[in-house]
Amino acid sequence: MTMYFVIFFLLLCAVVAGFRAKASTINPSLYLLAAVAMIGCAGLRAESVGRDYGTYRIYFDGSPDQVGPGFFGQWSSTMPFVDIAYVYLNSLVKKVGLPFEALIFIVALVVVGLYAVFFWKHSRFSAIALMIYFSHAFLNTEMIQIRAGLASVISLWAFHFWASDRKRRGSALILLAVMTHLAVIVAVIPLLIFHFQLIPKPKYVVLTMLLALLIGYNLSSSFALFSLAERLASFQDTEYSTSLGIFSNTVTLKQLVILGLLCWLMNSRHEKLLSPIFRLSMISYWTATLWIIAFSQFQILGARGASFLSFVEPFLVAEIVVVVCHDPFLRRYRRITAFTVVCFALSMLVLDLEVKEVVDNYQTVFQQSMVLPHREPGESMLAQTAYLTNSTNNGQETEQLTASLLRSRRPAHLIFS
Repeated sequence: MTMYFVIFFLLLCAVVAGFRAKASTINPSLYLLAAVAMIGCAGLRAESVGRDYGTYRIYFDGSPDQVGPGFFGQWSSTMPFVDIAYVYLNSLVKKVGLPFEALIFIVALVVVGLYAVFFWKHSRFSAIALMIYFSHAFLNTEMIQIRAGLASVISLWAFHFWASDRKRRGSALILLAVMTHLAVIVAVIPLLIFHFQLIPKPKYVVLTMLLALLIGYNLSSSFALFSLAERLASFQDTEYSTSLGIFSNTVTLKQLVILGLLCWLMNSRHEKLLSPIFRLSMISYWTATLWIIAFSQFQILGARGASFLSFVEPFLVAEIVVVVCHDPFLRRYRRITAFTVVCFALSMLVLDLEVKEVVDNYQTVFQQSMVLPHREPGESMLAQTAYLTNSTNNGQETEQLTASLLRSRRPAHLIFS
């Protein structure tokens, strides 16, 4: 786990440098160094680090070998359960003759790079935003669910263009995100709210929270309406349809606290500090909190939908520090606020690494003791998945996935990966 704490220390140095009164090259240098380290960490990780690595290798092997007119036909007949844009990216990488490990590195480079650029562009304390992102979202997406991470960062830049009144580009990007991961379609909700210029005032937030609580305590995962959506129906009566809890769920409590702070800081004194991208991000976070409460009894729906709405959290937390620094009455607490945010990031990192153990001990692809054998054109996918079953930490899940792929081409329990 040393690698993760080394990166955190780099980010901490960048945060400290960001508070320097005089302009300095130290802050951007440390920020860039931390971003590069994060790209290397995710892009060069070994197969044993993340749980879904083997699954994505199977997706890569099963992707069509062509990117021309015949692609759609192959995709619809062999991999319709994986969204088309992600499959096309796999096919492009295969077409130029690059291995699966190259795809992993390319995705890490694009996703972490786009997050870093967004934070640098929109937040004075970009290092704080990058630190919050690294401490939780990075570990759960870039190290595990790379398709979800790719869709999230595309949506984030869709928000950028939408808030900048370049809605055609924003709409095109949100469409690309949905074609990468269908679940990110929930991000359309805050875009519509922002379009109609609805502001998340405290009274609206309180009223909608009460409504979400009413729904959350009464809407069961066995509700007949869920069975109409094929993807959701496959999760009913499974471990993914259990309850998340509301006030017993630390994620929900965290979002309520952050949303409450944002509502408190959004008053008349700070209106001039609230940029369009901040307002859109806050609407998205508000929607995420409502979503995870309303669908708390359907684990996969509540958690995954909220994750595709709360990817703005690192930016919003950094902006809380910015507002405190600009407010004449709160400015004296700016260092305490920053220290609290750093402790919050560190606690999330320790929780994910030591308690939840979302990733295994870090190794690079160069340190692997076993290397996946080269697959010849005529070799079946069964040979590849047999290797994965024997070499990964989650052999039972891989066996189930193999059976699903070979039997029905539909790994239902990994549709949202």
